Amino acid sequence: MSKGDPNNPVDLSPTGASDYAERIAAAKQGGVPLGGAPMPNIPRLDQPPPGAPRDRHLGVQSQHAQQAQAQTGQPPITQAMSPEQYQKAVAAGQVLPGVGGAYPANQPVGVQVPPPAPDGPQMEKTGSDGQPANPVRPEGGLSPQTVEQLNAVAEANKDEEKKSEEDPDKEDLDDFDFEEFGRASREILNNKERREAIEAKIKDELDFEGLIVNQELRQSVPIRKGFVPTFRTPSGNEDLFVKRLIGKVDGSERYILDYFAVMGLVCSLYSLNGRPLPSHLDSSGDPEEKLFEEKMKVLLKYPLVIITDLSANFSWFTIRVQGLLALDKVKDF
Repeated sequence: MSKGDPNNPVDLSPTGASDYAERIAAAKQGGVPLGGAPMPNIPRLDQPPPGAPRDRHLGVQSQHAQQAQAQTGQPPITQAMSPEQYQKAVAAGQVLPGVGGAYPANQPVGVQVPPPAPDGPQMEKTGSDGQPANPVRPEGGLSPQTVEQLNAVAEANKDEEKKSEEDPDKEDLDDFDFEEFGRASREILNNKERREAIEAKIKDELDFEGLIVNQELRQSVPIRKGFVPTFRTPSGNEDLFVKRLIGKVDGSERYILDYFAVMGLVCSLYSLNGRPLPSHLDSSGDPEEKLFEEKMKVLLKYPLVIITDLSANFSWFTIRVQGLLALDKVKDF
């Protein structure tokens, strides 16, 4: 049996295999691969790669900056972008957003970071003649323009002081020590023996029917000889009125509470030793702010010891009025 010609072997490959082999051989000849990207250059492994840092103890970002400088030929930008620069660059598509994106080292090589915005116009240090723009005045002192402005401010302050002097009642409110008033009032309220001694001398009985018919109760409280205040029950309108006014007062929580107590005393104190105080109610029986302020100014002219005692006794008067609706009164009905 003949083995065939060894110099001319029989091709047993499938049909078309020779064409496929020729195309593979053509692809191995080099050239631009599919996609258009050039073939990478493999550096020599026995030498440092191009752009490698000269100092291997530098941080990763510094190494990246040195490599970028070697590859692009441009000096690296190592300073981070400001938040405004970063947001502007992201919006313009100049940088890639992400964690650490404000650092140029974290951006791809070749990305152009926008330059920082100028700080604004600089003050001229020299004039047109080359001399200092604000030279030292040889005569010394302030310039006439500065002196004129300072005098204008001083005149304005004098006008404010004059207005305060023309309204002495305003100073009465400002000078009153509300915190000391509150402290002294609380000391009196805690004196049970004093309260019992005062209430033992009260002759005016509280009539619940009078509270319904007249919408008000009054009671004279003999504290001592020559000191007999008469208290009244404030209405709901007065309570809301006072709460609306206290909303305009600024200060600490303790100060506002003590101020509120004084305002309640203004509403409740009807007379002192039989002499009625100015009314804070208008002709319709409703509280009026101007009348209220005038009555409060009259009350605050009394010594602090008198006002604190009046406030404590008003609190006891309120408790006695509330006792008209106590549980035993309701159960006995």
